[in-house]
Amino acid sequence: MAVALEERCSQEVINCDETIKLLKEENESLEATKAHLSEDAKLLPAAREEVASLKREKEGLELTVAKLWKEVDDVGAAKDMAVQRRAKAEEILNCLHEELEAEHKLVASLRDRLKEAEVQAMAVVGLYRDALG
Repeated sequence: MAVALEERCSQEVINCDETIKLLKEENESLEATKAHLSEDAKLLPAAREEVASLKREKEGLELTVAKLWKEVDDVGAAKDMAVQRRAKAEEILNCLHEELEAEHKLVASLRDRLKEAEVQAMAVVGLYRDALG
């Protein structure tokens, strides 16, 4: 029984040694992880500042995009107004062309009447000459 007890105690010591060895390995692994996390933690303030900087840059870009969209809207409105003004100018131009054509016809008609009046005047002058003559 003493031998069995001694063997059992030896086995327990071996088991404890193995457990201690495993715990030491796990502790070393945790220490390495802790070292990595510590290095990462040192970088964290710079990363946070970079994130804050990127957020500010993003906000600035969003404002710029909003201004550009407003400019696009303004340009579109200006284009629409220019198109309307052009259409109105073309309409006025067409009216002026029609008025000019009507004036040309009126002038031609007046010239014809003037020629007729000259012919009649010459005939009247001829009659007066013959009558006075």
